[in-house]
Amino acid sequence: MKLILHAYEGLCSEEQMAMDEWMLKALGYQQSYHMRLYSMKETYSIGRIQKYASLNGVFEQNSSYKIVRRPTGGGLVQHDDDFVISFVIPSGETLYDLKVIDLYAYLHQLFSEVLESLQIESYLNPNCGDSKPSVCFESPTKFDILRKGSTEKIVGSAIKKTKEGLLVQSSFNCGLKKRNFSRLFLDRLIEKCQFFESVEKSDRFNDQLESWKALSEHYKSQAWREKL
Repeated sequence: MKLILHAYEGLCSEEQMAMDEWMLKALGYQQSYHMRLYSMKETYSIGRIQKYASLNGVFEQNSSYKIVRRPTGGGLVQHDDDFVISFVIPSGETLYDLKVIDLYAYLHQLFSEVLESLQIESYLNPNCGDSKPSVCFESPTKFDILRKGSTEKIVGSAIKKTKEGLLVQSSFNCGLKKRNFSRLFLDRLIEKCQFFESVEKSDRFNDQLESWKALSEHYKSQAWREKL
């Protein structure tokens, strides 16, 4: 199975969300793993089924921040100095067949190993915590990555599963730049998984551009952002 690395520059926050869902939908005609890394400055991202009105008090703390709703679940994430890894897994693959909590633990163990090689000591949270936290990084859940010697959450993920595949959006808030992490993570993923036949880089849209544009308009709409 091929791994496609997507590198699209200059996307706004809503377009980043659309791009992640577009990768998932693309599995309908291109059965490959897909991965991309990006940052969103001064942005709040909220989970797919979070109630918008219940978060107004948080939004008021930084009224200049953009607010986007993710295609995945989970709680609110404040994006400033963090970066996001999005990873799409086709149906029928071994990782797709894992229970969601087991996939969460598997990927976070990989992340933790790479962080360790970058001198960031961490561990996977053994406790269940709040299964539906309103603010993601304030309430670690089971298998979130915490900084060693503390309960500070530095990595959390949200997952969406469809019949075509899985979308994982993972936020890293540990003082790293995405370039310092991406190469090491890719090498570790290839080494441990050993099921990629090839790795291909993509920095241009294919013939599905129109569907991506439609998704972008959807994520920019007030109806989607404030739907609950």
